[in-house]
This record gives sequence, C-alpha cells and structure tokens, in this order.
Amino acid sequence: MFKKILGLALVANMLTVALPALAANGSTACVGSAVSIREAAIDSAMTGFNQSVTTAYSARAVALQTAYGKNLGNGTLRTDIKVTWVAFTLAMQNARTAWRTARNSAWSGFRTAVKACKITTVPTDSGHSGSEVSGS
Repeated sequence: MFKKILGLALVANMLTVALPALAANGSTACVGSAVSIREAAIDSAMTGFNQSVTTAYSARAVALQTAYGKNLGNGTLRTDIKVTWVAFTLAMQNARTAWRTARNSAWSGFRTAVKACKITTVPTDSGHSGSEVSGS
C-alpha cells in the first residue's frame, strides 16, 4: 500500500513538473492535462482503497471462521474475536488514511499545476473536491 501512495505522490509531483511546459501557449489544454493527471491519480487511489477494504473484510472472515472452529473454550474465543476486530479496525483505518492522503495529494498537485498554467479566466472544478468519497 505504501508503494501505491508513493506512486500517487510521484504522479502529483509530475503535475507540477510537466504542466508548466504545456502552459507556454496559455491554452485551456494545460488545465485539461492537469485534470487528466488528477483523475488518473484519484482513480488509482480509489482502486487501492477498494482493494485494501476487500482484503480487510476477507481477512476478518477467515480469522473469525478460524476462531469459531478452534473449540478451545470461551476465553480463547473471546480473545481471538477481539484480536480479529482490532486488526480489522486498524486495516480499515489504514485504508482510509491512505485514500485521503492520495486524494488530497492529487488535488493539491492539480491546484499547483493549474496555477502554473497561468490562465485565470478558465473555470475549474476545484470547488467540487469536497464531493470525493471521504473514505469512511
């Protein structure tokens, strides 16, 4: 997961490096390129989030099935259940944190890239960044 986040951060950094050259003619194509890169980063981040959530649910299911199949007594069962839910909660928190970090990085890189385009009259969709899935 860390590699995915690092990759997304690199994509966001590419926005700030690659797009100033595109802005030389001051066209809206520069903003369009920034949008494309941002959306690709967000799509990748959402794919990573979904994979992390699926993995967390699968691991929880296996751990609970194993715990209930042991027949080692109620004390051991309670402990195994608690450990399973703590691990699940932590996995979900990590997935949400990774998603938010990647999403915010994509939007931050986009805003920086649009500024580098030096076009002030082109409307952007930055005002809708709050509509992204919160990862909860």
